[in-house]
This record gives sequence, structure tokens and C-alpha cells, in this order.
Amino acid sequence: MNNKFIEIYFIIDNLYPFDDIFNIKLSRKLSKKDVGMFNLDKIKQQLYKAYEDGFELKEAFVNKKIKFYQSIYYEIKMENDEINRIKIGIGDTIEIEEEMSELPTFAIVRAIIVHEYNDRRVYPFFYLTWYNQITFPTNLFDCPKFLLCEENYQSIFTIKIIDKQPKVHFVHDCTINCTAERHDDTSKIYLNNIFFYNPV
Repeated sequence: MNNKFIEIYFIIDNLYPFDDIFNIKLSRKLSKKDVGMFNLDKIKQQLYKAYEDGFELKEAFVNKKIKFYQSIYYEIKMENDEINRIKIGIGDTIEIEEEMSELPTFAIVRAIIVHEYNDRRVYPFFYLTWYNQITFPTNLFDCPKFLLCEENYQSIFTIKIIDKQPKVHFVHDCTINCTAERHDDTSKIYLNNIFFYNPV
């Protein structure tokens, strides 16, 4: 019997009308237990900044309720009219281009955040934790190592920051305390598997 989970997506009502992003769908709301592991006060503070940076909205929230989801699907129209189909979920690593950095910037998705702003429209965001590169390859067979950063950095961003399906693959740099069922939570070091690829 095939027990593989089938992802079921649903459409958001009253969604903010992005200029080039459409067909936005969510899957699986997180449980209260999962949400309880997040620093909700810090998330609300960073959500203010995300609204200001992403949408130039600066009003204090009327609605303080934030919803968390497992994954998101959306389609984005590029400048050449090509349509990119994107599906991102918790645990996925994404690459973000930064104008001030010559090196690629990576983050792991902690959750998909949805919030209804004062205009009664619903806005989707990524909740991220950043990777900080700590080693560089010394030969063709090395994989660079990254350390998961603390949440001192801005960690909430509009979904506009990702306009193509991620193709990066990070794996935990396991310790003697890791098992087949669970990784050692005290170890925050990951390897960027640069040899990973998706066959066509």
C-alpha cells in the first residue's frame, strides 16, 4: 500500500492582489503545539517590518491573529511572460538574491504565515531562519558548511522574494547523537549538497 501523503491545497479568500503572482494556494494549517514553539511576540514585531518593506504599510495592526501553514503554491509571471510554478513548504531551503552580497544567501522555511491587514486583505509571508556559511570548499568534492543563525535577523518576508522553484539541497551535518528517526537538535550545522540535482 502506498502511504505517501497527498498534499491538498486551497485558495485564500480576500487575498492581496499581487501584480504578477496568482493562483496562490495553501496546505495544512499548523497545530497549536507546533505554533507554540515559535516566539509569537517576535514574529509580530517582524511582521510590522515585513509589511513596511514589502508593501509600504505602516499602520498598527487591528487584527493581531496570525495563521501558520505547512506549504504554499503559487504561480508568478516573469518579465518574458514565462510562468514559474512554485511550491515551497516547511523545511525547504530557498536561495535569495541580495544586491549587497556577491555570495548566494540561503534560508530554511519555518512556516508560511498568513495575516489579514487593516484593509481586510489577506497577505502571505515566508517565516525563515537564515544560514551563515562557515566553511568554503577546498576541492571539487567538498560541500560548504552552514550554521543556522539565531533569530536576530529579519525573518519574515513577502512571498515576492521567491520567483522560481528552489533547486538547492541542504542536509544536516549529523553528530553521534543523530538517529534514523531524529537529528540532534543541538547541532545547527548543515551541508549544502552542491552535487544534488533534480532529473528532468
